[in-house]
Amino acid sequence: MKNKLHFDPQKSLIELKVLWLVVGVFISFATIVALIVGINSQITPDYSYAGFNHALVVFRVPLAILALIIPIVALLAANHRSEQTKEQIRVANEQNSFSNYYKHIEEFEKYLNKTWDSKLHTSSPRKLHKVLFPNARYGDFSVSASVWDSFNSMVTRFVGQSTELTACSKSDQDRILVEMQSTVRKFADSLHLTSYAGNSGSGVAYDGVQIIVQDGDIKLFVSQIQKVAHIVNEVCSFELAYEPSETLQQVLDIDFTDLPSSKLMLEKVKPELDLSKWLNVA
Repeated sequence: MKNKLHFDPQKSLIELKVLWLVVGVFISFATIVALIVGINSQITPDYSYAGFNHALVVFRVPLAILALIIPIVALLAANHRSEQTKEQIRVANEQNSFSNYYKHIEEFEKYLNKTWDSKLHTSSPRKLHKVLFPNARYGDFSVSASVWDSFNSMVTRFVGQSTELTACSKSDQDRILVEMQSTVRKFADSLHLTSYAGNSGSGVAYDGVQIIVQDGDIKLFVSQIQKVAHIVNEVCSFELAYEPSETLQQVLDIDFTDLPSSKLMLEKVKPELDLSKWLNVA
């Protein structure tokens, strides 16, 4: 029944089931009333003008019921035109959103090429765009809140690991460094980011996983979190209304040049590399 009453904007008025349902109901009702009137009336055939006039009087009620079909069909037609107009607006908006979506991707890729001067910081600009702007297809070009949730979670975990690193013995350094790299890599991979960690230096291995500590300096290793923050800040700045989150701004404000170097072979990691001293994260 619901389908019969549906005003399909893709169909013409005459193809609508609701139209024929309404017309059929009124014709049937008028016919029934006419039969009742005819059966219960003394009617004799008279084909003169007087007979026809008398017929109009006798069958006034069923004829009035039939006459109601005209305004009701007009109402149905008006509603059908309204549904067609709504559908036209929907299609136009969808086409506009579709066009804006691909234009947004195109401009995003141009922005990345210009911002990074052709240096590669992502394995896939389009996949990065999809993560940052998941609702762009529907006209929402704001950065997804899940990106900040993920970033804040990564920073919180990394800060806790840096605290553990500065307090641990040398025998535990390799394990914690590998875990810290895993924390950053998990977030970076979710955004398809690359080129945030050093590619030359001292190798560190734990539980079958090997990482590189740039120049063997733990300060440079810890500072990669700021490199990731810079990349995230740069890509998100494509959105005109973008403002860095509080946590992101804190990471960007750390002055790693003032922090001391701490080589791998030392027994203890310099306490200044405990990021909890510089970042206010839960």
